Amino acid sequence: MQIGHVESPASTTEIFERLRDALPDKKDNTLKNWTGQIHRFVDGMSESDLVITVDPKHLRIGEILGPVEWAAADDLTDADPDISEIEIGPRRRSVDWWDDVQPLREDLPDVFQPKLKTLLTVTEVSELLPAIHALRRPGPEPDPDPIGPVPLIPPIAVLKVPDRRLADRLHLPHDWLVDIVELLREKRQVILYGPPGTGKTYLATKLAEHLVEDPADTQLIQFHPSYGYEDFFEGYRPVINESGGIAFELRHGPLRLLAGEAAEDPTRPFILVIDEINRANLAKVFGELYFALEYRDTAVRLQYSPEQPFTLPKNLYIIGTMNTADRSIALVDAAMRRRFYFVDLFPSRDPIDGLLRRWLSAEGHPALAADLLNELNSRIADQDAAIGPSYFMNGDQSLLGLEKVWRRAVMPLLEEHYLGTGRDVAASFGFAAVMKGLTEAT
Repeated sequence: MQIGHVESPASTTEIFERLRDALPDKKDNTLKNWTGQIHRFVDGMSESDLVITVDPKHLRIGEILGPVEWAAADDLTDADPDISEIEIGPRRRSVDWWDDVQPLREDLPDVFQPKLKTLLTVTEVSELLPAIHALRRPGPEPDPDPIGPVPLIPPIAVLKVPDRRLADRLHLPHDWLVDIVELLREKRQVILYGPPGTGKTYLATKLAEHLVEDPADTQLIQFHPSYGYEDFFEGYRPVINESGGIAFELRHGPLRLLAGEAAEDPTRPFILVIDEINRANLAKVFGELYFALEYRDTAVRLQYSPEQPFTLPKNLYIIGTMNTADRSIALVDAAMRRRFYFVDLFPSRDPIDGLLRRWLSAEGHPALAADLLNELNSRIADQDAAIGPSYFMNGDQSLLGLEKVWRRAVMPLLEEHYLGTGRDVAASFGFAAVMKGLTEAT
């Protein structure tokens, strides 16, 4: 997998495009997984970070000494066949290994096992820091410290790893769900985007519920065109005072309230799901919080309470959904793009391509709805206007049931999309027309 030198900072979009050019036969889902691996290797690691090897027998721990090094092809030694399943190629990092820690993988505490099952997965394991330090052999008794005891490593909130039962319930690939969670761990903000009916909100809420211990640690809000900073974070709201008059009181919005809960208990993850995130004026809604999203360790001065420096807790995560039929992702400003990872959900791409067919098979239904949906989307040139599978994921799979969904849910979307174009929507995309095209094709 040779895509040439990758400079740091490296854009995930750039890495993905270079992979797609080099490996046109690979599926997007596979390329996205590899993109994440390379991006984490190049940009996700920093000098002095700890790294754990994926040696099949032993665990080795070391400290990264510097940036990525690029080695010419003739300088590379033969790769160890046990650890060459995913190639990082000539991208290298120097490491100062801990010689006193080389336990057998089978002897490791249970907390390590879920993270070490897959070889050559470049992933963040910050939650293992206390267990990693506990592996070091005790040295000689240190001299009494006149300054005081060494502070303990603070507990870290841990997002649960998606299991295969969740993947089966969602009818989505397990590896793909794991990769979404890795993106959330890295950036702490992820946006799921795609056309209507691709299950963005359902996926966001179910994933959020799975990743926390208590469903109360998640909250769902929805943006709309009149939504503002005062609704989202804090602002003055009219209240009736003791004399019966009108006064204004500073009230906290959902983000500040959830951030307060997260700050009180850093051992638990909290997740805010923002549905239809692109329907609001994002610069107006987030304000100075753009800075807080990116720099979680730095306090910002707030508009309405500047005397209280605010820091967005690291254990607060955000999952947004974005309907591309409502407003194109191209209209999202660069500040928003830089602070979120974006995950596409399009009917013609993995893992949404085939989702309806998997659901129909699991529920014991015939595949007609999936065949009709594929035929319809092949006629729609604009992927942002494609129809997602969730419209047809219901119990009534009869011809009458499918025709009702088509007439009452699908056609209004297409009529609005093609309004003013002169396109005969019924002749091109009506149920009878698509059924006829499917019959002729078979």
